[in-house]
Amino acid sequence: QQQQQQQIVPQQPESDELIFRRVRAILNKLTIERFDSLVDQLLDVNIHSENVLRGIIILLFEKALYEPHYSAMYAQACLRLSREAPNFEPNGERGPSTFMRLLLSKCQEEFENRSRACVLAAQAAEAATSKGNATEEERYASLAAEAELKQARRKMLGNIKFVGELGKNDLLSEKILHSCIQQ
Repeated sequence: QQQQQQQIVPQQPESDELIFRRVRAILNKLTIERFDSLVDQLLDVNIHSENVLRGIIILLFEKALYEPHYSAMYAQACLRLSREAPNFEPNGERGPSTFMRLLLSKCQEEFENRSRACVLAAQAAEAATSKGNATEEERYASLAAEAELKQARRKMLGNIKFVGELGKNDLLSEKILHSCIQQ
């Protein structure tokens, strides 16, 4: 009898890019009917670092902004992740990197960026359309600026709807919601 030696190949940890690819695939399949099983899969990806947790939040946010009619579902996913995702030790003097802390930071960043993007796109569209005898190049620039403005507004509305859904799920405090409304 010959004994066969089995080589045990140590599993290499998944790269962050592969994890993000898996998360994108899960989010693309996410529906109300498949919500529980897919959020379980989302929680089963290898969330081994703050960077991965932050990446998942960014991907969730982008899906919510581009698909505002599913904002409630994405807010529910955030609720589950806030309860079940791992926390990471602090880097520096700030507190631990929790899902909620990273989500709040992303909400604030997105809200500020979308406001600026809308203002800049509106200014560009206004400047491009204010010229009377525009060349073909200027007309093309005007159309591009208008399309950019529409996209910025659509994302801003998606952001507002998603933030509202997060508030309905008690993931954002009234104070934060009021500051968003005032802006």
